[in-house]
Amino acid sequence: MLEKLIEFGLSEKEAKVYMALLELGEASVTDIARKARVTRTNTYHLLGALSSYDLVVGEQGDSKSMFRAQKPEKLLAFVRAKMNEAANRYKEAETLMPEFKSIYRDPDQKTKIRYFDGIEGIMSIYDDALSAKSKIFSYPTTEDRDAILPGFFNEYNEKKAKKGVETEALKNLPERFSTSSEINIYDNKIAVVSLKEKTGFIVEGKEVTDAFKKMFILAYERARQYDKKKE
Repeated sequence: MLEKLIEFGLSEKEAKVYMALLELGEASVTDIARKARVTRTNTYHLLGALSSYDLVVGEQGDSKSMFRAQKPEKLLAFVRAKMNEAANRYKEAETLMPEFKSIYRDPDQKTKIRYFDGIEGIMSIYDDALSAKSKIFSYPTTEDRDAILPGFFNEYNEKKAKKGVETEALKNLPERFSTSSEINIYDNKIAVVSLKEKTGFIVEGKEVTDAFKKMFILAYERARQYDKKKE
């Protein structure tokens, strides 16, 4: 029983004092301390804690304080309160998780690279972007994507829209900046696809992705300036 009380949320000594009172019925601090095998001074503090849990009640007698355990049903209320506290702590931890993740630096985390080949491989790279939690920064290819993957991109864009995945793409770039490859940057990933060669890879790592995001933002701002000059 003692082990169960500890599992329910009492400390070992609180559990000993509570068990002693359950067996004694009503008793003085001295008798409780002797039964629980806890020092008399410590017993006062433990009884105070148990009283705050509504598991024990004390009354002042003619010459000394007497204590008794509340009905065992009170233990259910105590456990329920502990469960509610734990649930609230879990919700709070869940709310704070993004902040913890943002400052966490995993010493074992290294940049990972996955390679993909062929049409199926290219499709897998694009499908991975559908899981993006952040906006996708895209340096689009100048190749005719629909000629290489007929019908795929209509369905792909529909899936992105349904999932609410946003994309910020560089547009109307000068001819000298055209490329047959496409680069998509999202979350902690950089996805590179060469439609012409039907190959690609995904780089996963916070530091390298942050660097590419900053370069994209710089290029995007310069591209907007270029568009304004053309106008």
